[in-house]
Amino acid sequence: MKHYLLTSALALCTAFAFAETETTLTLVEGHTLLISEIDGYGAADTDIVRFYINNNSADSREGWGIGGFANSDNWSPTVEWIGKAGSSWTYEYTVADIKATAGTTPGEYHDVGITINIYNDCSVDHVTLVGDVAATTEETLWEGEYTFDESWSGAIEIGKLDVQAGDKIVITAEPVEAQTWEWGGQIFVKSLANGWGAIAPTVAVPEAGTFTVDITDSDITIEPYNADPYTSNMVKEITEFGLVLQGIDAKVTKVVLVRKGEVVPSESQTLWEGEYTFDESWSGSVSIGKLDVAAGDKLVITAEPVEAQTWEWGGQIFVKSLADGWGAIAPTVAVPAADAYTVEITDSEITVEPYNADPYTSTMVREITEYGLVLQGIDAKITKVELIKSGSTIEEVEFVRPAVSEIYNIAGQKMTSAKGLCVVNGKLIMVK
Repeated sequence: MKHYLLTSALALCTAFAFAETETTLTLVEGHTLLISEIDGYGAADTDIVRFYINNNSADSREGWGIGGFANSDNWSPTVEWIGKAGSSWTYEYTVADIKATAGTTPGEYHDVGITINIYNDCSVDHVTLVGDVAATTEETLWEGEYTFDESWSGAIEIGKLDVQAGDKIVITAEPVEAQTWEWGGQIFVKSLANGWGAIAPTVAVPEAGTFTVDITDSDITIEPYNADPYTSNMVKEITEFGLVLQGIDAKVTKVVLVRKGEVVPSESQTLWEGEYTFDESWSGSVSIGKLDVAAGDKLVITAEPVEAQTWEWGGQIFVKSLADGWGAIAPTVAVPAADAYTVEITDSEITVEPYNADPYTSTMVREITEYGLVLQGIDAKITKVELIKSGSTIEEVEFVRPAVSEIYNIAGQKMTSAKGLCVVNGKLIMVK
């Protein structure tokens, strides 16, 4: 799991937009995320699903359980969320994590997916898929007006299509006024292979609307009316033989193919890599220096707690400005376990409180670009710091990579750790 710290109010992202780092996923009934929704964007197992949680209570819910998620048939969370100080939180998991929790068996009420359960006066704001998402494309396959009556004799032949798993067939339909079929209006999605066997679940048409059929490449048993059953999949049947729709007591006016978008992982640049332990002395730091950043960029810090904890709040990392006084410019990063921790870079106004000067108003972007970035901490060891740009282009950045073997005091004597006025990798800095 990745922990993601917010520094400003939540902002909804536009789905299907090119060069966005997040796209909002649809929650069925507000609490169930279907795996087909994730697969519809062509997400890789290593892509990230991010949950935005709101705290609607009067207090911060520090350390309180606020819910979690389980497979779509289980309301008791198998993945639990604990609230941290602040008004909102996010939690990140890989697509592989989500799929492992969801399992492979459809639930009683929903298809394969996860159900989110939130309590203690908190709620889910939205869920996103992290990556640069290309726009989905739509192709109208058929448009007109065709009524399937009780004779079962009609059909809409679409023919062969170049499709892949994750694409969708969207059918605009409505029930006929005089219903004769005991189960109401229905549409059957079939293969044009000999015998016209069904290749998807029957589409119920209880009222006028659009009805979506997910195209999959999972093995299915097809039962043609005049031949033996055989094993195939939707992609193979539609590409090799073609698609045909039949039905009863339903009128179809449009059939559309929606091709899935492609998720392109955001690029990253390593700012620092090594091994640095922040102990209880508060004397050490990792000085990154000035960076060309923008709102929406992210810092990813790979860290773990030290074995012998002395700080009552556990391992922590402080994201600070190199301006005089080294004031914090982001919420404290808690390090309860070995993991990658993400801090969003914003351009919202914040109050910076340096240790030796009056507080002042600034922004993260300004502090990092004009003065530089430095990390301090306690009871935590970091091994890597990365910059993830909000767009697809990674800019050249200047940074200082301190190493314990290259720290000297102003007298030229070698030091084992940086403290006070010293020279780190040839650069004079002050370590508080």
